[in-house]
Amino acid sequence: MKHVIKGFLIVLMWGAVLNGGVILAATSPAEVNQALAALSLMNAEEIMQAFEIGFSQGSLYPEEALHLVKRLTVAEGSKAEKEEILLTIAHALEDDLPSLSL
Repeated sequence: MKHVIKGFLIVLMWGAVLNGGVILAATSPAEVNQALAALSLMNAEEIMQAFEIGFSQGSLYPEEALHLVKRLTVAEGSKAEKEEILLTIAHALEDDLPSLSL
């Protein structure tokens, strides 16, 4: 019984360590910027500036933005269509519209 409890405590400790590592590995705006740059968009700077507004106001989180950009990277469609989606979100953020409604 003593070994079972010791094993459980070790597993619990590793879970806490790994969970802490996940928290420390939060997505940064720089990662979003890199993902946007990989798409080679004409208006990447404008989009990132609007995303930065959203990050600072709490209406958009880097994790959400990075997830969106990564999904667009592998989605079907032209580069122009993908850029238009990102510009629509960027303009909504600039106009202080709720990005979740998009």
